[in-house]
Amino acid sequence: WGLLTRAGAIRTDGRRGTTVAPPRPGPTRYRRALPVSPAFELDLSTGVPDPELLPDLVPSLAQLPRAWHAGSYLDAPVLPDLAEALRADWPYPPPALAVVDGALDGVDLVASALVRYGDRVVVEHPSFPPLLDLLDALGARVVGVPVDDDGLLPDALAAALEARTRAVFLQPRAHNPTGVALTAARAERLAAVVAATEAMVVEDDSAGAISAEAAVSLGSWLPERTVHVRSFSKSHGPDLRVAGVSAPGDLLERVNERRRLG
Repeated sequence: WGLLTRAGAIRTDGRRGTTVAPPRPGPTRYRRALPVSPAFELDLSTGVPDPELLPDLVPSLAQLPRAWHAGSYLDAPVLPDLAEALRADWPYPPPALAVVDGALDGVDLVASALVRYGDRVVVEHPSFPPLLDLLDALGARVVGVPVDDDGLLPDALAAALEARTRAVFLQPRAHNPTGVALTAARAERLAAVVAATEAMVVEDDSAGAISAEAAVSLGSWLPERTVHVRSFSKSHGPDLRVAGVSAPGDLLERVNERRRLG
């Protein structure tokens, strides 16, 4: 029974019994959004940056030494110079760093390492549709917590965390779809709420350097319970598929080990 439950084949519900679990859905929300072609002169819904506004990377690439080599599959997951640059611009001193293939890839890898079938997770309401698809695919039980102009509502989050929760997923700035940015004062209150529980925090800073708001993270108060993902796709180019991730060392090592297998 334990194997069937962990595999997501059955679902147990206390005295109400055990039932065969329905098939896990695919990216249904994301698919519904793709075929929509709004008749707006300027469509910001996709989050794709205007190519004319992106920096020219040719000069930087031209500075690479001709003797550059690709290294090894076993090299450290972050080049030392890149790690130094990330640390200098991170919203808190990161316990450990990795580089992944975009923000959603980072969230996916972390969620896969953290969340098991049937685990309860908290998200912002409303939330980013692909994140909800991802959590559905993992078999998580998703609970939405409302946001206002400063981010997640602390009292509503506290009420949601009264039940055992594996993780809290949030977007600290340029929240999709509302555009809200988390304030430092609100982040401190949320960190105090999460500190009284066992939940992890997973932050998706997908806008990164193009955001007009300062970078804020619950990691300033909960560094050993916070995962912070920052994308460089919107600031440097979607085709780069680059994001930095900070997390507790043991969790990030699990993520790196999984990436080595893939």
